[in-house]
Amino acid sequence: MPAERQLPQYQSHKKVWALKIKELGHTGSPDQESDGSLMMVPHNAAFAPINLDAKFVRKHSPQVGGYWVQYDGGYTSFSPAGAFEEGYSLITK
Repeated sequence: MPAERQLPQYQSHKKVWALKIKELGHTGSPDQESDGSLMMVPHNAAFAPINLDAKFVRKHSPQVGGYWVQYDGGYTSFSPAGAFEEGYSLITK
């Protein structure tokens, strides 16, 4: 059996825009069936809640305490807090 080789290792040097998630809630009224989208309330009260569409929710499974992340070019994703905080440092408020 061949010896296992370690995969190439990379270090991030990207700049991203991100908000820590304080709350996630269903959109619409309580008597309406959910379409799978969620309303994200950021920890930073200077920013309005953001609607996360059902496709985003299915793909990324966002969780309270993690980060909603936007990359250059507009792509958005979710990152768990530990992974995000180990990989990124705040450069602007």
